[in-house]
Amino acid sequence: ARGAPKAEVPLPFAVEDPRLDPLRAALLAQISRGAAAGVVEMAEHSALPDPARTGTSDGVGMRIADGELPGLASKSGRDAARNLSADGGPCLADADLAVGGWMLPGPVAEQLGPGRAGLLGEFDAPDADAIHRAARLYIALGFGAEARQFLDMLGPGEEGEDTTLRAMSHATDQEPGGEAVFGPMAGCDTAAALWSALVLIAAGGAEPSQIKALNEAAVARGFSALPLHLRRYFGPPLVDLFLGAGQDETARQIRDAILRAPGDAGAEVALMDARFDLATGDGQDAGKIAQDVAKEAGPQSPEALVTLVEAALQSGAALPDNLPATLRAFLGDAQGTTLETPLHRAILLASALQGDFAGAFAELPASPESAADLWALAATGADDNL
Repeated sequence: ARGAPKAEVPLPFAVEDPRLDPLRAALLAQISRGAAAGVVEMAEHSALPDPARTGTSDGVGMRIADGELPGLASKSGRDAARNLSADGGPCLADADLAVGGWMLPGPVAEQLGPGRAGLLGEFDAPDADAIHRAARLYIALGFGAEARQFLDMLGPGEEGEDTTLRAMSHATDQEPGGEAVFGPMAGCDTAAALWSALVLIAAGGAEPSQIKALNEAAVARGFSALPLHLRRYFGPPLVDLFLGAGQDETARQIRDAILRAPGDAGAEVALMDARFDLATGDGQDAGKIAQDVAKEAGPQSPEALVTLVEAALQSGAALPDNLPATLRAFLGDAQGTTLETPLHRAILLASALQGDFAGAFAELPASPESAADLWALAATGADDNL
């Protein structure tokens, strides 16, 4: 009797294993969080499984998975497809645009020879791999036209990497030509967004909607990965692009990625810093930077004086007495360039800030967009100047 098995009395209803309660509570909590985040959709099923049936039965069940299969990720239909461009094509990966790794060890002069080695193979046939290697090196050095000369050795009709490198070479020279490749990649979560921004700059301007479509985080991340000389080269126009769209935080990230590097960044980067200060309301610091650049009497002097006038308009600082005449002297060489309009405005504002309202109003037809600032200065001036 002692060894006989105990009789099991069947219960009138199914009893679940209490050891499953913690697991069930954890699953419900995770599913609830997923539903709140939008990655899990709750729906009623027409045929629910019988709770008394075992897990090996063929009833309707549910499987929850999250990323254990390669190439799959859980997301809702409302999530943006960051791995696709605007036209539905794939975004170029960061590895395809890793310009920082395209240079060779050693000084630039010592990189050119190995970088151009082996361009022609047997029977003087162009070696595509060697030509792409040379083009990548020259793009990393900032020589876009020279990179295209290597790519021309392959002849027309090449696709893939050849098309990408050609588009990058045009953007490197800040000239149109890369819109077809990088234009649709503004929202990509890779360095392609950076080159899409550079294409907008090369096109000579951008609509606010185009700048807003850029993935700002990817632009800043891709910019920080560039070699220092390319950061100093691309940085000023990129900062101006985002400042003009009111995206000061992205402009600050790009600016900081340049200024945190050691060494003298040059006058162009210094003026970029001054324009950033102007856009963020620090006219006094912008004026000091512009004045220092103007004292060097280099090619950036006209732009530095324009920035100096804009800083004085914001901060109320005094300007040199002969500044309007100096600006008019620079105006002769700036005819037909992008600096002509800013110089006309600077002459107008400098004259008004120094009390010469007759000269300022005489300059108004050449700078009609400055009318509001001119009348504001005139309203605060002496009555006999009106």
